[in-house]
Amino acid sequence: MKRTFNIVAGALLVVLATIVISCKDQFTEQDALNAQQQIDLALYIVNQSDPVQGPINGATVIFSQNGVSKTVTTDATGAALFPKIKVGDFIYSVAATNFISTAGTGSASSTNFREGQMTITVAMISTSDADLATVKGTLTVDTDATNLTREVAGAVDVFFDVYLNSGQRTFTIKTDASGNYLMKVPVNSTSTTTIVVRYGDFETNQTIALNQYGDETGSFTTVPQLLPRKDVVKTLFSMSTDGSQYINIPSAFNVRSLYAIVDAAPAAGTLAIINGVTVNSSGQITDVSFLTGGNYTGDADGKVNVTFTSLDGGSGATLQITLGNNSNVQNAYFGLGTGASKVLVGGSGYPTSNFSLNKISTRTPSARTLLTVTKGTITVANGDYGTGIYRPRQIF
Repeated sequence: MKRTFNIVAGALLVVLATIVISCKDQFTEQDALNAQQQIDLALYIVNQSDPVQGPINGATVIFSQNGVSKTVTTDATGAALFPKIKVGDFIYSVAATNFISTAGTGSASSTNFREGQMTITVAMISTSDADLATVKGTLTVDTDATNLTREVAGAVDVFFDVYLNSGQRTFTIKTDASGNYLMKVPVNSTSTTTIVVRYGDFETNQTIALNQYGDETGSFTTVPQLLPRKDVVKTLFSMSTDGSQYINIPSAFNVRSLYAIVDAAPAAGTLAIINGVTVNSSGQITDVSFLTGGNYTGDADGKVNVTFTSLDGGSGATLQITLGNNSNVQNAYFGLGTGASKVLVGGSGYPTSNFSLNKISTRTPSARTLLTVTKGTITVANGDYGTGIYRPRQIF
């Protein structure tokens, strides 16, 4: 499954698709000329809350096209110049002190190239404007599936598509380090206003427990070197997705938080495999269960050590099994045969539930996206990105 990570990437795909189609039909000389042409783009940033709509000096303008971004600060005339842009779609965002940040899209065509310059005027609204409403909220996300706490989604883009009587406008803000945002947006002065709140996609590290990756062969029971583990996996989080794109976290009863490994067998033997560890209510290991007892014929000292590994707390447990006249470690563990015995030290603090390292299964994204507001209102719109929708490496 492929995902589009941002608007710029989507624009790039549209451009590439257009070029491919042109090639299939007939790539003309004019097409080749258009692909090489460049144009100067000028964005003029003005104050919409000012009756004369004067220029805004010092506004920060970010222009993005084909995955490449450039930042320019406006001069005294409110101009931000981006020379030599190419044919195709682009996006821009504008931020200025005491103004509501805004964003938009544009497209450069062959017509623009013949003119030599393309001009866009962007009107910003003052945060002290009378016709405003406030939208605020908190965004959460599960970047650690091994705990019961939702983490905060900091530095995430929040977009507000505001449907004014004069036309639709888009404004934007980022959440703070605690996942909070507060945005004042312009509204219709005498009627209700519809606002669509959108939350940007982002990719980040997610801590997760897994038995193995999809590109790994074997399993814990067939290749004991392939062990359950905690790991950090790049994960894409998005609220703009359908149910077919949700991805699972290995369920709470599917990843061992505590396991045991038996000493390697002699060269001609086969390895014993322990597939279960029992812990009492005091956090002490009291028993183990075997998938196979192996063959330890010719073991050098006749003693087999078992190593316990916990991914969720606990320490101090040891187990040593004396084979006696047995070659099968499981039989020796249960004292079968002459001279067979075991010494088990239970340790302390081990997890009483041995298959619950992931504390959460899949949680789908959820958000309040459609709002109806009036001048002066304060509306809360929280959102949760859930457990993610895509990972480059599949996990089991």
